[in-house]
Amino acid sequence: MYQGQTVFSQLMEFLPRHTFRKCVNRYQGNYRMRSFSCYDQFLCMAFAQLTSRESLRDIECCLCALEEKLYHAGFRGNVSRSTLADANESRDWRIYADFAQQLIHEARTLYLREDFGLQLTETVYALDSSTIDLCLSLFPWARFRTTKAGIKLHTLLDLRGSIPAFIMITEAKLHDVNILDSLVPEPGAIYVMDRGYLDFARLYALHQAPAFFVIRSKTNTDLHRLYSNPVDKETGVRCDQIVALLIVLIVLEITRRSIGITLVLIVFVGVAYAMLGPHLPEIISHRGYTLKRILSQIAVGTEGLFGSTLGIASTYVAGFIFFAGFLEAFGGLRIFMKLALSISGALAGGPANGYRLLVDSSLDWGQDLKGLKRWIVSPKFVTLRVEKSILADMTER
Repeated sequence: MYQGQTVFSQLMEFLPRHTFRKCVNRYQGNYRMRSFSCYDQFLCMAFAQLTSRESLRDIECCLCALEEKLYHAGFRGNVSRSTLADANESRDWRIYADFAQQLIHEARTLYLREDFGLQLTETVYALDSSTIDLCLSLFPWARFRTTKAGIKLHTLLDLRGSIPAFIMITEAKLHDVNILDSLVPEPGAIYVMDRGYLDFARLYALHQAPAFFVIRSKTNTDLHRLYSNPVDKETGVRCDQIVALLIVLIVLEITRRSIGITLVLIVFVGVAYAMLGPHLPEIISHRGYTLKRILSQIAVGTEGLFGSTLGIASTYVAGFIFFAGFLEAFGGLRIFMKLALSISGALAGGPANGYRLLVDSSLDWGQDLKGLKRWIVSPKFVTLRVEKSILADMTER
């Protein structure tokens, strides 16, 4: 069916040519056009996008190398760098914006019944923006900073199919929240946004649509609970904070029994510093954190007790511990210890007065026996008690 056709021409056959002609006629795109039509311009830019061309000269060179196949790919006009530059500068951009909206509408209908991992029948959108840096000398109209230009691309992405449903280009200085004024809410849809879009007046407009929104709260947001639904407190969990507090207390008690009270006191000092931040001297003060947030971060957050640290400990670290126990059971650790002692076993470690602190592990491996001899024959020596097992081991050496 497609024998002899290029891949590019096969892709372009999916485009609705009638819809494109309607967009061109709406804005008189081909008015006083001689040879290079709007469709030729669209094919050039589509080819540049698909083949990752970097400049107009790059587009011209690549198309000239394929000149014999341009007619079969759909090109009817002569492609040159100056002609393409004039078309990009003078043609009405709304032609391609309207055509893109038509293509987006057709593409979204293909993914209406796609399952994107959530058991939701409503349309779910993700709204975000990206700042694109530009050269100030080439784009003086897009001044962003003193020495840099830029634009901001706002995109509303339909998560079914990951298709952009709304695209808008603004100045880079424009704050993200202002784009909500240009957004037409879809009744029943769910909008997922970052904390940069947190504006209660604009979010209330979404609520009246009626639409739903999921947004991150700012750290300085002042929230007050207006009412609570009646709950039978005799059944189930009364409060998440109670469970979080119990988890923290149990972990601290385990720490105290296994390591000691020192680490537990350090934890209490850290929690006190987090809660009493506003009341501390100015040099170490901060805005402070509530007990609820501290408990949520420790017991529920991804950086707390059950976060990434525990995940690494239960996978990678546990594997190393198992491997170390395996080596110890079969004498592998003793080989490494003998290798280290054969290299530096006769040398005494620690400061100059380290011989005053003798530990049995050093004698078990015959470490620093010369230092032990010097200490015994010194005038400071009074009494030395040596266990039989250690003495026998030393005799064998």
